Amino acid sequence: MEARCLFPAEKGEEKTVGRRCERRERMKAGERICKWIWPVTRCVICGGRSERLYPGLCGRCLGRIVAQREKEKFCSRCGMFYAASFRQCPRCSFDRPKYAQRDGLFCAMPYDEDNAVLVKKLKYGNRRDLTETMARLFFRYTDVDGDFDAVTAVPLHREKQRQRGFNQSRELAIRIADEMGLPYVETLVRTVNTVSQTKLSYGERLKSMKGAFALGKDVSVVGKRLLLVDDVVTTGATIRECAAVLRQAGAARVGLASFAAAKTGCGR
Repeated sequence: MEARCLFPAEKGEEKTVGRRCERRERMKAGERICKWIWPVTRCVICGGRSERLYPGLCGRCLGRIVAQREKEKFCSRCGMFYAASFRQCPRCSFDRPKYAQRDGLFCAMPYDEDNAVLVKKLKYGNRRDLTETMARLFFRYTDVDGDFDAVTAVPLHREKQRQRGFNQSRELAIRIADEMGLPYVETLVRTVNTVSQTKLSYGERLKSMKGAFALGKDVSVVGKRLLLVDDVVTTGATIRECAAVLRQAGAARVGLASFAAAKTGCGR
């Protein structure tokens, strides 16, 4: 026996229901298109919904990072952050490193707990979209000038890059180059697969980096003004050695840039 509705809809009601269904389908289709164009990403720190202009950071965590940055002091010579009441960090007061005397360091953030999460998620979590957020913060807090011909990056050794799949400093450098309207160029190669620098002293890092980089094959930097980018600067040993190689090869200027820098204490 065929089932029949006990309360059939009137013709006008059927049209209204049909229009509602069509409108609902259009709204769902629109939502799918929006999610495809602007995918929802989660904050890498707390897991909340991230800001559209700052992928990987929610409004609360972004606000905390910005507020903390406003409180920080940084060295007028090298750009490193430090926890003292002097105008220059202790290392520059004692050592006056060559890279600081010549070009200084354009650095946006201290390498604190929150910014370390950003760097590590980019580095080990393959979150390359974070370079957009890092670049925005970089330009927000640095006055890097446009007096450069190109942007380049601190290289990874080929073995380490094979394991990781990409060079995080290169990804950040490409984003910075795009924002500055400059070309990104490969200039250096890492010839020595150095041990992890995290547990080495300042002097040991300088020694381990000596001779670890060389100019790439068929690369000429004579007379070029280059902005050299690294993701994090701790002692400055790595970026100093890269800058030295570029200068020895004839670069007219080597500016140094980093998203974050470790805070320096009163020791070396």
